[in-house]
Amino acid sequence: MRRLGWAALTFAVVLTGMLLAAAYAARALPTLVAERLERETGLAWRVGASVGISLVPDVAITLGDARAEVQLAAGTAAQFEARQVRLLASPLEILRAAMPRRVEIDGLTVMLPPEWWRFVDVAGAIEARPRSDSPLPGRIVLANSAVVFKAGPGRSPRTLAGIAGDLAVEENAGARSLKVDLQAPAGSLNARLGLTQRGAPAEDGAPLEFRIEAAGLRSKPLVGRTVLGTDGPRVILSQLTGTLGDSTWAGAALLDLTAKPLVRIDVSIPTLRLDGGPDAGPALSPGDLDVLQDFDGRLGLRAKSVAIGSVTASDVAADIQLADGVVTARLAEAGFHGGTIAGTLSLVSAGAEPRYALSAELRNVSSLPLFSRGFGLVDGTLTASFDVAGSGWRGDEIGRSLAGTARIEARNGRLNMVDLPALAQLAAAHLPSVTQRADAGRTAFDQLTASFTIEGGRAETRDLAILGPVITAKGAGSIDLTAKSVAFSILTQLVGFKGMAQALNDLQIPVVIEGPWDGPRSRIGGAGAGGAPSPVDSFMRGPLGGLLDRLLSPPPRDNGSAGAAGPPRSGR
Repeated sequence: MRRLGWAALTFAVVLTGMLLAAAYAARALPTLVAERLERETGLAWRVGASVGISLVPDVAITLGDARAEVQLAAGTAAQFEARQVRLLASPLEILRAAMPRRVEIDGLTVMLPPEWWRFVDVAGAIEARPRSDSPLPGRIVLANSAVVFKAGPGRSPRTLAGIAGDLAVEENAGARSLKVDLQAPAGSLNARLGLTQRGAPAEDGAPLEFRIEAAGLRSKPLVGRTVLGTDGPRVILSQLTGTLGDSTWAGAALLDLTAKPLVRIDVSIPTLRLDGGPDAGPALSPGDLDVLQDFDGRLGLRAKSVAIGSVTASDVAADIQLADGVVTARLAEAGFHGGTIAGTLSLVSAGAEPRYALSAELRNVSSLPLFSRGFGLVDGTLTASFDVAGSGWRGDEIGRSLAGTARIEARNGRLNMVDLPALAQLAAAHLPSVTQRADAGRTAFDQLTASFTIEGGRAETRDLAILGPVITAKGAGSIDLTAKSVAFSILTQLVGFKGMAQALNDLQIPVVIEGPWDGPRSRIGGAGAGGAPSPVDSFMRGPLGGLLDRLLSPPPRDNGSAGAAGPPRSGR
């Protein structure tokens, strides 16, 4: 019993000491935090907080509604507010007023003043930072946090919300290793950044390893390493190397805070392969592009080969610039499916919804590989120009808003799934059904041309022209870029059929092509409004149709029997 009594008394003394130490730390904590932050950063801090303490399983000190302020210049400050800061430490660490082993920050909001970059001197801050032998917290966890970029007069502040982070510090044989994992939803993009620094910085900078992911872009992670150095308000990333999927790359980067933040990146990559296809792009949401207002940038990309889904380009030289929220991407002439491509794409992020503009030119491009996952009607050597604009957050919205012009010319190709000569012969043979289909064949042509006016996502033409060895055709119609369908009405004329009467060679047969653009149906003419006979039907059953019967009927045989009329035979 006596031993039990001494154990109880010892426990009570220790517990009382812990409570007294924790109470002292709680009363002195605001001052201790301010002093420690000033000692570690060299900046003046003011901290006010309500404090709570728990002892199980570790000593946990909770600061509610913590606030701090960093003076950047006379009358200018960056403000920090946190709903809750929780410090976890052992009793011994509390007694020694040492840095806690874990810090949990919930609801941190960092408010930066307008033109905050004017007050940043990265190298100066690092050089002026007092050195401390005391360790950093072993873990800093960040949740539900945000950065607010205050704007000047007449402009609304912008907020990057939903930030979460995890910083781990490891001390090994006197060398400090830092590992940072930072997530920022940035709307639907859901970006994630991982950084690792192993060992102390050298004279030429600090070696870093990094990993960047953007789930909304459906791309593979960007993984690499670099050496981070500073020059006044500039951060320099040299010796940049890494991988993107199975592609390797190298380059350099610069963050310049002399004026509005400027990010400059130059990358060279032998082969770049990205996930792609008609539906591979992100569906943006309001707020996704706000960050483009907060910095300017320039990206130079050089690649021997670039593949996006089934589309490939070679000897690519692209220059992408960001200024005042406007992104302009210029592609110098590059190899493209047997021909070349060049163009400019712009994105204006300001306003109720993003606006896009595309100007592109294709020369002597093989069209079928280009459209193999979509528009498969035309197969040939394609030369085309596009000048279109649109707006919206999602692909279908952009498609419905597209407006502009386009011009195409295809040579030495064919129309797939449409056999115009067969349809013309069927019509000339006066088959009973004028809606006879011929969808399984193809139509060879020497040249196909058309100019389009695009409005509301529909591309319409009135000057479609086809010149081929068997037929010529003129027509009009439309391509619905959102519904991915076609509707064309074409007057087809047979030419060069051996043994055919000249009257048949001069006939113009109306043909309708309609349906999904990767599998349209074709037919002769069609029924009129209200089920009335179509023009082709009236034509075939009129006097000229009788003339066709007489022209196509073979001469009477000696026994007086008449042979059945058949379609003319092609001389091909």
